[in-house]
Amino acid sequence: QQIGGELYAVIQAVEWAKYYKTPIWIVHDYEGIQEWVADLWGGRAWQSKNRWTQEYQAFVHANKAWIIGMRSVRSHTGIHWNEEVDAEARKAVDAAGLVNHRIW
Repeated sequence: QQIGGELYAVIQAVEWAKYYKTPIWIVHDYEGIQEWVADLWGGRAWQSKNRWTQEYQAFVHANKAWIIGMRSVRSHTGIHWNEEVDAEARKAVDAAGLVNHRIW
């Protein structure tokens, strides 16, 4: 899994929402996206054990006003926009030189 790309995609989506002053739904196919910040919606958040997940968690907490909610979808099942976002995340990770870079 390319978790760094998944986290980066959420951050970029929230930055877009802030720029356009439009709250958004985060639709994701990796459970950590929601689980690291589940406390924002009454759940119990996963513990963030490294710099990347800690920064992600802090960013989402600080920008919660721009996130209406989060919803999980199954990955690689042909859901059009999920497949598009996965492709874009792969491109962003490649461009940032994070290919095969594990954040754990």
